Amino acid sequence: TRSVSAFLLNRSSDLRFTSGQYISLFGKEILIQHAPEKRWGARVEKGILYVSGSSEFTHRRVKDYVKKEAQKKFFDMSQKLASKINCPLNDVTIKDTKSRWGSCSSLHNINYNWRLALAPKEVINYIIAHEVSHLAHQNHSANFWQCVAFLCPDYLDGQNWLRLHGI
Repeated sequence: TRSVSAFLLNRSSDLRFTSGQYISLFGKEILIQHAPEKRWGARVEKGILYVSGSSEFTHRRVKDYVKKEAQKKFFDMSQKLASKINCPLNDVTIKDTKSRWGSCSSLHNINYNWRLALAPKEVINYIIAHEVSHLAHQNHSANFWQCVAFLCPDYLDGQNWLRLHGI
């Protein structure tokens, strides 16, 4: 793939989003294209993420767009899985964490690293199932892993990808 998302997923990376770069966004390859004549910030149309304004703001606008879309998508995905195990979900927050892909509090709030949106679909599905399972089990017991497997039967694919690429 032409995508640089594996590199972007490295949380210590200083790689910046630029026009002409391919990224994986929610498991789909997207081309970043600077569109200075547009007035709406950033928007995906037909596999292209158009970014308006001055080119010096491309990185920030792409990052802001990814965070905004991650908030919506991860909330919806988390809510859907939480309903499968009859657990309440209070809120989902997108953060810029350095050492975690996600976390779940005893107050039923889930945090996700915004970079997770750049991961392959199987990784996203695994991490969301993992954090939602913590709504029912605030540990990593056998019951917790049974819940993860119920919510994401192929979770080992996501786990293995993270072992190789998600340092």
